[in-house]
Amino acid sequence: MIDNRPALIFEHVSARAITTISKDDSCDDTLVVFLLQQKAVPFNLGRDHLRPLCQSYNHSMLAPIVRTKVLGICLAIALLLPTTCFGEINMEAVRRSVVFLYAADASGQIVPAGTGFIVEIPSKSHVGQAYKLLVTARHIVDPEWAGCPIQGAPKLFMRVNKKNFDPTKDEVGTVDLDLAGNIRQGNPWVVNPDSEVDAAVATLDGSVLDKYDVGAVLMSDFPTAEEIKTFNVKDEVVSAGLLPGASGKKHNYPISKFGHLSSLPAESVDAKLCGEQAAPRSLKVWIVAASLVPGNSGSPIFFSPQMLSSRRAVLLGVQSIALLPWDVAGMTPIQYVYEIIESMTSVMKDADLTRNHQPKKP
Repeated sequence: MIDNRPALIFEHVSARAITTISKDDSCDDTLVVFLLQQKAVPFNLGRDHLRPLCQSYNHSMLAPIVRTKVLGICLAIALLLPTTCFGEINMEAVRRSVVFLYAADASGQIVPAGTGFIVEIPSKSHVGQAYKLLVTARHIVDPEWAGCPIQGAPKLFMRVNKKNFDPTKDEVGTVDLDLAGNIRQGNPWVVNPDSEVDAAVATLDGSVLDKYDVGAVLMSDFPTAEEIKTFNVKDEVVSAGLLPGASGKKHNYPISKFGHLSSLPAESVDAKLCGEQAAPRSLKVWIVAASLVPGNSGSPIFFSPQMLSSRRAVLLGVQSIALLPWDVAGMTPIQYVYEIIESMTSVMKDADLTRNHQPKKP
């Protein structure tokens, strides 16, 4: 069934199926860039199965940038080569998964602390239900670990957008959710047992989160162990996060950043997470050539495949450090985040942690 589709890309569709789609008014020109592999689905795939795929198009992470002419080119190439046609990532879907994190300073003033993003993990036993997680950088929630002079965990708030916000009429379009309150249900931050990993994860109350205009990165958007081995220097990446002073007062407007993988060191990198006064600590990171800044800490970083690529778009990591003098940043590879989530099965007893697969919807 092709309704089991990832959020970042589409499932494979045969050439015969594409011919059927092109004659279906529910798809029209907005259906673009499908993976063309002859044996991926039956040749007699019906329109009733194709319509939900078309209708879901605008909600996926595949941006609607390639139209009928490009689809024809992809089809022609697919008949000759084992190639996949991809579109660019839908940055709107990326931005909707992002939330802003604020902290209360000594005077009680709310100040920017960093970025986080929501991950959705489906339930194995309850089709259509899912666990909601907040992922961010560990140094935001655990300043002592980062070597900061602050004692104890900071009081953090998660700023999310309201639904149906009208900037011409509404004074405020965001809500600050206390991460020590009901939204986190008293669950602790979970970190990797490796003290060099700058990532933290907390479970959230999905019923509270669903009241707001917040999307999510799906577990199917996580790369498999085999896919992780394929990443290399020059691979393109995209991100979105908080830029203090430029990300909105009435509404969250995540700032998009673009770059490349610059280095994938097989050893730890020494960096200061809390200003020059802090001692450097060793971190397991990949280096990204992108102008990421401290407010972007905790942002999701995605691999963005080029057109006519055999690789899919996936969540690549979490921003850790901004090495401003060199215009590069350190990113915690996503495998370490996946390990944290795997350790949380006592809380999420029936979580489906399968990567590169999306369970059926009810």
